[in-house]
Amino acid sequence: LLMILAQADTDTQIYGQALRKRAEARYGADNVFHIFPPNSARADSPAYFGRLAKQCALDGKISESWQWADALAERLEGERELFLMVTGFENGADESRAELAGELRQLSERYPSCRPVMMGGARLAALKYANGSMSLLNSAEELTIPELESRDLREIFGQRHPQLTLSSEQLQPLLAFTGGHPRLLQ
Repeated sequence: LLMILAQADTDTQIYGQALRKRAEARYGADNVFHIFPPNSARADSPAYFGRLAKQCALDGKISESWQWADALAERLEGERELFLMVTGFENGADESRAELAGELRQLSERYPSCRPVMMGGARLAALKYANGSMSLLNSAEELTIPELESRDLREIFGQRHPQLTLSSEQLQPLLAFTGGHPRLLQ
């Protein structure tokens, strides 16, 4: 289980797209699922896990976390490798988020062929550190999205504003002035 933590206001969409492309090249597009929980604290368990089931193309009516995990486990039984990327982990109700973290932990422990990657920030980190050794994600490997450099900015600005070409010399003062903070750079 891998956690990728981002500074507040970091646009993780760019990182998620790049990670998904690499995973599809390695595991095959049919074995890569990109899930994103509902962005509503009012989404109950059936709505939350029903949406995740649709995103994983799981058959049947799934309304509970354990049903979602069991359906994924069936796919993993045949030694099939699955790459499961979770973005927008901060979304949804706390209880559903904790259930998702627990199910992902169990799947990754039971099936070495399950490769879950979760992207998030403070709420994801809390599930790793809040309760010490009893935390849901205490065994997860943690990576932090590094601070932006001028080459990163050139690529990001190039995607958003293709007509804009800036040199490293032009971008360096921008990084210094903003402190590399994603919201200020936007």
